[in-house]
This record gives sequence, structure tokens and C-alpha cells, in this order.
Amino acid sequence: MERKQAKLEKDMLRRVSQLLYEVRDPIVTQGMVSVSNTALSKDLRVLKVYVTVNQDEAGQKAVMESLKRATRFIRGRLGENLDLRFT
Repeated sequence: MERKQAKLEKDMLRRVSQLLYEVRDPIVTQGMVSVSNTALSKDLRVLKVYVTVNQDEAGQKAVMESLKRATRFIRGRLGENLDLRFT
């Protein structure tokens, strides 16, 4: 199970990184955002995505708010492409 979880985490990191380019919010696309890590729960239901933002503190807050607004889009697009029971 740990090998499958690690493989899925790596795949999710790649997919979420690609989806950030599809977000139409200019704050996200120009905010120099990169996905640094992902953590998948043992039951494969919860994915935590860790991002790095290369801006000052005010810019980081703006990017994080934009990412929260884009969560539904990212989750939906991620779920379309996965062959998992839970998305």
C-alpha cells in the first residue's frame, strides 16, 4: 500500500502542477506558484497540496486566496482524469 500511495502522491504532484497553468486567474498564473509536495492520506481520500509562492507576504496572501477560489476547478479537473473510487 505504501508503494501505491507514494506513486499516487508523485502523480498528483505532477497533475496539480499542470492544472495550475489552466487556472484563469492572473494572480495564480503570474504569481510564480509551484507545487512543492503532496501528501495523500492512507485511505486515499484526502490530498494535501503544499505550494511555494515566490513573492512578498502580501503577494503570498493574494495567491493563496486565489488558489482557494480555484479549488473547485482543480478538484473537478483532477477527478475527471483519475481512476480512483473517491475524488
